[in-house]
Amino acid sequence: MPNLYVTEQGAQIEKEAGQILVCKHGEVLVSLPATRIEHIVVVGMIGVTTPALAFLLERGIDLVLLNSNGTFRGRLSGDVSPHIELRHRQHQRVDDPGFRLAVGKSIVSGKIANQRALCLRWDERNDDVHTSTAVRELLHLRSMTACAQDSNELMGIEGQSSKIYFSVFRRSLAAEWAFKKRVRRPPPDPINALLSICYTLLHEQCRSALEAVSLDPYCGFLHAPRRGRCSLAVDLMEEFRSIIADSVVLSLTNNQRIHQSDFSIDTSGPRLNQDGWRAIANQFEQRMQTLITPTGQTRRVSYQKLIEVQARKLRHVIEGSSEYYEPFETR
Repeated sequence: MPNLYVTEQGAQIEKEAGQILVCKHGEVLVSLPATRIEHIVVVGMIGVTTPALAFLLERGIDLVLLNSNGTFRGRLSGDVSPHIELRHRQHQRVDDPGFRLAVGKSIVSGKIANQRALCLRWDERNDDVHTSTAVRELLHLRSMTACAQDSNELMGIEGQSSKIYFSVFRRSLAAEWAFKKRVRRPPPDPINALLSICYTLLHEQCRSALEAVSLDPYCGFLHAPRRGRCSLAVDLMEEFRSIIADSVVLSLTNNQRIHQSDFSIDTSGPRLNQDGWRAIANQFEQRMQTLITPTGQTRRVSYQKLIEVQARKLRHVIEGSSEYYEPFETR
């Protein structure tokens, strides 16, 4: 189901019968049946009435709260009805170094495969020497994942691949967008800010998918469990970073759906205005609802549904009904 993004500052989310309303100064800006909404993401100063909060909890609609620069603030979810036996098995699996490494290898291999596919897609004529070299290096790094002896070595391979990949990503941006390298806290430029926002939105999609299949989003394999981090959600999003989040950023900037004038700079870094937030919310949601046909299947699914499919694959590996985790690889 689609997601609802509320970016209109000063708006309020209300409930009326089976409808979710977004109102401002007594005017209804948006009215949607609750049956059509799976998540609501609010950005900045947005109010939510108590009846609306109760309604969201009853309907199992997640409410994700971001501040005005896209940083995650919190999340409201109903009872996820955890599968205790499954989660116990998941926690046991985390204590098995061999299992962790095997799942981690699949995740990193899938991530690099998708990075490589995007690089090839951005240089369809294969006439850029830098990109051609990067593609070969990514292919080599992917082959190295199978030989990694431990998680530290695997994460080193992943770090090398990301450095190579972002060198191609940088060259694929329109000339007016400066981007030297990926920097997270705080993002020093608009491109890093856009990437951080899209990764936050993707992370919440992955977390919801894991909870939907009764897995503990905090208990990861590639990314070790750490207080305050949804490590398994970070694991799951790795294969989708380039094909969802990075693709959204390139589409926004190169197709002029977002502009330098949509950013202001303060002590916390670049800050999007309301027009910019509307653009990124629309583009991200459009990407999440894009239909694709995974390799080996005939049925088309949205990226949003595909994330849940991959979460279920992780569950099958944890339970032991599948021997290894098969990441999604784009064509």
